[in-house]
Amino acid sequence: MFLSVVGALSLRFISLRKGAELLDLTEKTLLEMLESVGVSDSYLQKDDISIERNW
Repeated sequence: MFLSVVGALSLRFISLRKGAELLDLTEKTLLEMLESVGVSDSYLQKDDISIERNW
């Protein structure tokens, strides 16, 4: 399921919030997991990065 969410995030089919909901995680935890496996924030618009990081 994690890889499906990563794919959907990178294709901008879902938001970070929805991805976290699907995986039953907090947004912060999902963002940390994505960073730990080397997935960049490139799936987010520049304005969204600071919002998602500070959520």
